[in-house]
Amino acid sequence: MKDYNSHYRHLNAWVPGFQGSASGTLMSPDEMMPYEKLKKTEFYDGWVLPQGDISAGVGGMVFNQGDRFIAFGGHIRRSDQDRLEKPFHQMMQLLLPHVQQAFEISRAMVARAVDFHLAQMDSGPGSAAILVDQDRKVVHLSMTAALLLEQGNTIRLDRSGRIEFVDRGAALEFDRAIHGLATADPNYSSSFPLRSATPGLGYICRTGRIVPGTLGESPFGALFTGDTPALLLAIQPRAWHSTTLHERLREHGLTQRETQVALRVADGRSLSDIADADQLSIHTIRNQLKSAMSKLGVNRQAQLAKLLASWQQFNRG
Repeated sequence: MKDYNSHYRHLNAWVPGFQGSASGTLMSPDEMMPYEKLKKTEFYDGWVLPQGDISAGVGGMVFNQGDRFIAFGGHIRRSDQDRLEKPFHQMMQLLLPHVQQAFEISRAMVARAVDFHLAQMDSGPGSAAILVDQDRKVVHLSMTAALLLEQGNTIRLDRSGRIEFVDRGAALEFDRAIHGLATADPNYSSSFPLRSATPGLGYICRTGRIVPGTLGESPFGALFTGDTPALLLAIQPRAWHSTTLHERLREHGLTQRETQVALRVADGRSLSDIADADQLSIHTIRNQLKSAMSKLGVNRQAQLAKLLASWQQFNRG
């Protein structure tokens, strides 16, 4: 596997044909690339043929978001294709829905754990959460981060599928964070400004070191092992870091805790999520929110979100 990961992974001739398939799809290697065409590739000569011509089998697409996908399957020697490929396909057909369900459950568990770490990093509302390994590959991506990635004005994927920053200064800071990941202490963190290619937009990126074991059960298996640290990136609009915004809340008499709760509720976080992240009872969080809303003169959470959004827009101006 070391040779595959270091060299042949980038030459895998089956990936382009498989990458375009929808989640829940089963495909044979011949459907991904015709056998006669495969035999003309370096991937076949260097990886497939030396292992007994393992050019048959079945692959199942578990999750696919364009540039990011997760699949599983197995290879069969070409000489055993007629005898083994059909029953293997039947087995994969039974397994794939269960693997997909397990993956979605695990993703939800990891997302909750990442939210907890974001709270510990004092990351405000609107944060785009990205968890990357030492190779800069995405391990976890929040919906907000997926939107930033799709827009491509702040972060993007390079040709190898690795995260990169559009802003050169931020890219250098990211390099330092990645290089220091293996040797950094458990409390390692950093913060740096991040410019967008869109005029008028600015962000703050906070980084923190995470050990996979703290995430509980992970759906990523050998791709993200317990002894390999990862880097959590929290990207959020600068407006939420504006001293003016916090001062405005304090001017209305909100305490620091009430301010934190109000900002996170306005961003759509549930009271139970906030309580879990802060390790407080939901009754305490509810009382803090009630007090904050009373001081701000609003009765509903939607009114709170609208008010803070208007202040955020003002700060940007």
